[in-house]
Amino acid sequence: MQEMRKITRLQIGEGLSIRLTFDDGSTRAFDLAPLLKKGGVYSPLARTDYFKSARVAPDGRYVEWPDGLDLCADALWIEGVPTHESA
Repeated sequence: MQEMRKITRLQIGEGLSIRLTFDDGSTRAFDLAPLLKKGGVYSPLARTDYFKSARVAPDGRYVEWPDGLDLCADALWIEGVPTHESA
């Protein structure tokens, strides 16, 4: 069984993109714009100040925002685009 991934670093990118470094050293870029198009709980992402308030959860398993919105590390790793930049 594969271990759950953990995020060790979060960088806010252009627009609604984030770049994540994981505990295995891999990095992934993830664009949150498609989530914003879904609306609902993702609507606050449209506010720049809210989007930029993202942080890595203490256990490394989520990117989270102050009001409880979060995105799972495993889903971000699967859906993210691998980058070849050093962390």
